[in-house]
Amino acid sequence: MNEKLEIIDKAVTADDINADWIIDCTGAPSNFDECDILDNIPVNKAYIVQAEHNQEKQTIDSTLCIARPFGWVFIVPLANRYSIGYIFNSDITPDEDIKKDIEEVYKYIPVKPNVETGFIPFKNYIRKENFTYNKAYNGNASFFMEPIEATSQGNIFWINQSFNEIMGQPADFERWNQLYTTEMLWSEMIINLHYLAGSKWNNDFWNEAYKKALVSVDKIKDDRYYEAWKKIVDHKEMDTLECVLDMATKAGGIGQWNTMSWHQNLKGLNVRSKLQKIINNEN
Repeated sequence: MNEKLEIIDKAVTADDINADWIIDCTGAPSNFDECDILDNIPVNKAYIVQAEHNQEKQTIDSTLCIARPFGWVFIVPLANRYSIGYIFNSDITPDEDIKKDIEEVYKYIPVKPNVETGFIPFKNYIRKENFTYNKAYNGNASFFMEPIEATSQGNIFWINQSFNEIMGQPADFERWNQLYTTEMLWSEMIINLHYLAGSKWNNDFWNEAYKKALVSVDKIKDDRYYEAWKKIVDHKEMDTLECVLDMATKAGGIGQWNTMSWHQNLKGLNVRSKLQKIINNEN
């Protein structure tokens, strides 16, 4: 067969495509009328710079995340540069303060940034209805949450797996959209655990971030997985090999974290005792 492949250069939407099933990955919506905005994730803007270099080996070989007074900074080592981003709340902190404070993190790399990408505002959102009779949204067309945790990949896999099940059976779309909302609810909780941990700074940003983290805890109290999550919070510390192996063999998880990951992060972030007091309404 020597059929010539015809490529048509044309801007289209999912509604223009004649197909039985469609996964829409066209990026962030042009408007957010069909989305719920996640107001209690405490950041909404990023300042991005690049530090180009010709080193054979980077000073750091994995992503570095650093708490700062107005938010947090990531440093990502790439082949010929470091990508650096300051994630903050533009309603609390002006851009000029971010440009000044990011200077403090350049000590972690051997070269100064020499390319400014600039300031990028963003919204944290999820779809009100992610699944319809023949379509699912994925990637940024479905959701966006700030990058403090790499939750995106897990959510993307979950949406694809769920849509695969929907295609194979008569689907209750109301149920599937509720399951989608639940997954996103727990991803929001995962993110806000970091802000619940707090930092050494006692200021407007970190105080507001802590309050928003408390809202996340309150929101999951009506979820069906809440009681199971409470048991994870109340479980003994993972301080023995037997305990680690026990948790590793337990099936399932909540949100994008399995049971052992929840334990590891509760311990690593040092928020277990704080969560226990919040759950039990202790001062």
